[in-house]
Amino acid sequence: MIRLADKSLYRKIWVIALPMMLASVSEPLLGAVDTAVVGHLPAPKHLGAVAVGAMLFSYVFWAFGFLKMATGGFSAQAFGKSDGDELRAVLGRALLIAAGISLAMILLQRPILAFALPLIGAAEDVSQLADVYFSIRIWSTPAALANYVFFGWLLGMQNARANLIITLALNILNIGLDLLFVVQFEWGVAGVAWATVTASYIAALIGWFFVARGLRQYPGKWSFPALLNAAKHRRLFSTNSDLFIRTLCLVSCWAVFTSVSAQMGTVILAANAVLMTFMQIMAYALDGFANAAQAVAGAAYGAGDRQRFDDAVRAAGHWSIIFGLLIGAVFMLFGGLMIDLMTGLPEVRELAKHYLPWLALLTTISTWAFLYDGVFLGATETLPLRNTSAFCLVVFLIALFAGTHFFGPDAMWPAILLLNLLRGLTLHLSYPRLLNSIAPPTATPST
Repeated sequence: MIRLADKSLYRKIWVIALPMMLASVSEPLLGAVDTAVVGHLPAPKHLGAVAVGAMLFSYVFWAFGFLKMATGGFSAQAFGKSDGDELRAVLGRALLIAAGISLAMILLQRPILAFALPLIGAAEDVSQLADVYFSIRIWSTPAALANYVFFGWLLGMQNARANLIITLALNILNIGLDLLFVVQFEWGVAGVAWATVTASYIAALIGWFFVARGLRQYPGKWSFPALLNAAKHRRLFSTNSDLFIRTLCLVSCWAVFTSVSAQMGTVILAANAVLMTFMQIMAYALDGFANAAQAVAGAAYGAGDRQRFDDAVRAAGHWSIIFGLLIGAVFMLFGGLMIDLMTGLPEVRELAKHYLPWLALLTTISTWAFLYDGVFLGATETLPLRNTSAFCLVVFLIALFAGTHFFGPDAMWPAILLLNLLRGLTLHLSYPRLLNSIAPPTATPST
């Protein structure tokens, strides 16, 4: 019989998960508006330049996503202990790292461009405009990385509403400034970049407002010895390194999947691209519950409350399963219509619908992978995340290349399903050890 968690936890998980889902949904809207605004400029080179520049920043900021994930785990644990000193120390350490990365990015902007643009191989006029975009938007890096830190810290404080407000403010401001700078002022590609820079700094100010309010609720003191604590920085570095490798492995899976799709033919590439868009919808929902699990379970981990930790995982797990089944059912019932709306090409429609049942099944299977990501992040036990991702990458590559060799493109989505099934299963096997490691906190003061 399935044991239910404390009823109050189901509501708490939902209260955190819903704003996180809404915040995620607002992000692709910004990309669509960027594309629409630039797409109405007189030459296609403008659209190409923004696409190239935005892609470069997507990869750069993706690489530093550990600032958000690790900060969320450490702040959740300090929140669970009601340790105001450590809440300040976690925030300060993360901001110091963000400042160091930002300085390096700004100083190295020319070598980065000199390396990246030839790899992309865009036309000369597109590359010149991409250079303009990059050279302006690079100045948003301090604000963007600070927002990562604020996002993670506020998530750990279980203030998902603040994160929703910050994300909506960032994206709405960006959209409005896009229209002002590009359409009204006619700044072209530079206008898109300046819109992002301006919106990022305003969002950072809003983020600091919420952070400052959170700090007032947990009195404590700022301490330079705590900020510079060598042991804490080593642990932070180790955690961030694990998360970097973990994310690199997962992104590599999708990069290889896309590459193999392209090699299989344009129709297969297009059909898989449509289905991968649907996968983003799934990710928005399941990530919301993973974030909630990170916040609530992380707080219980910090407080040394094993029962509440397990109950938080169960509550988030039950919500994840419900939504996974609902989304899978929506894909099966309305996926064909959604595909028709996405593309008018008959051969792409037919192939995407052929693979649709795999996507519906994948939605349900993936609940455990997303959930345990959040759970282990909340406990800042990142070594299992790193190791299982590396293992799953190897198995996925074997399954993908062997499967496509013997069965052709029909083996591609089963390989993705196997990837997420293994991610959830391997972390599930590691969960009892994580649960048993939770011990009540000692009386040793925070340093």
